[in-house]
Amino acid sequence: MNQAINKKLHFETVVLVMGILSIPGSLLYILPGIVCGILSISFHGRNKPLYLSDPEAYQSSYTLSKIGFTCAVVGICFSILFFLFVAISILYGLGHYND
Repeated sequence: MNQAINKKLHFETVVLVMGILSIPGSLLYILPGIVCGILSISFHGRNKPLYLSDPEAYQSSYTLSKIGFTCAVVGICFSILFFLFVAISILYGLGHYND
């Protein structure tokens, strides 16, 4: 039996935690969601070359990194949508303030 040794990527936990934190952070004044999302995407980019050097050994670890990356993208999208909602609400409210 040829079993692959499961190795851990350097930043897999950081990517996952930051990706998950970017989703609720997107609703907390927008900035924490964007910062956590960008950090997660950045660390995921650092993991990718290491995974590509030996995909079989890093398969389970890279799966967690991909999940964190996906959460980061969702968190950044929520941050952008929430920012647009707040900006439109403020502009709409200021436009009708003098009425």
